[in-house]
Parts: sequence; C-alpha cells; structure tokens
Amino acid sequence: MTRNRDETVTNIARWMSTGNRGISSDAIAVTALGGHPTGFDASPPWDPSDLRRCLLLLEEVPEAREEGLRVLAERHSRWAALLNIWDCLSETLRSEIGEALPPRGPAPRTYALMREVLDTAD
Repeated sequence: MTRNRDETVTNIARWMSTGNRGISSDAIAVTALGGHPTGFDASPPWDPSDLRRCLLLLEEVPEAREEGLRVLAERHSRWAALLNIWDCLSETLRSEIGEALPPRGPAPRTYALMREVLDTAD
C-alpha cells in the first residue's frame, strides 16, 4: 500500500468509527476502500439527510470522491445521475441548511431536485 492509500484507509476508518453515517455514505467509503457494494448496500442518497452524510464524508475524506463516488457512478446509473448534478445538489443543500451542514431544518428544493433525477434514472 502506498502512503496515500494508507492515509485514505486511516481517514475512512476514522470516519466510519466517528462520522455521521448512512447506507449511501457507507457505500462511498466501502467503494473507496476497494469494495463492491451491491443491491441495498449500494443505495444512493434518497433524501437531503442522506446527501448531507455523503457530503460530510467527502469533506472529511476528499479522496473518497474520486475513489468511491466516481467508481459508484461507473457501476450504478442512479449514482451516475446524481454525480452529474452533485455540485448543484451540494450548493442547493448548503443554501437551504447552511454552509457548515448542521442538521437545521428541511431542504425541500434539494429533495425535489434529487427526486427528479432519481426518478428518471434507469
């Protein structure tokens, strides 16, 4: 394992033990570690709370975006559809609940955008 890979593993292990986790954020983390989640374990974020947990992971472990999120998007059409608008989703969510991503109220615009994309993905 290279030094960068060791750091990624360490960072993800720390996040998995202390982070705010959900199925979709776990899917990103497991994929970044070389895993191949399938079925329910590969579920994309379905609502703003799920998205928030993914964003928190990517803030703490930025390399998981390339090694986890992008790989999931290559494997699963719903992840690909979300990745296509990921930055827009992130900005919309932050505008609704705040920059620091505290769990502060609903995010109806983010939810509507997510549903539109997920409902049209194969």
